[in-house]
Amino acid sequence: MTRLRVLVGLLVMLSPTLAAADAADDRRYCAALIDKYTRYVGTSQYSPLAGRQLNDGDGRVAIAKCDAGDTATGIPILERRLRDGKVALPPRG
Repeated sequence: MTRLRVLVGLLVMLSPTLAAADAADDRRYCAALIDKYTRYVGTSQYSPLAGRQLNDGDGRVAIAKCDAGDTATGIPILERRLRDGKVALPPRG
């Protein structure tokens, strides 16, 4: 029973650390998605899709959400826009 209490205590103490690590990973992944989006799909003049870009309000909203830390909203939108543009997603993690 004592071991269980120690284990539960450790989990409670570590949970904020684990959540912060996940949030940092999501922010890095979001930044990688934004880089690919702007380079290959979005507003970059060097985009192979220049002239028929998929830059729309959704992409701008997703970038703003990621910049504000709302990665749960931004990531799926950017992933969809990259898939729509036939661009491979960056590795996650």
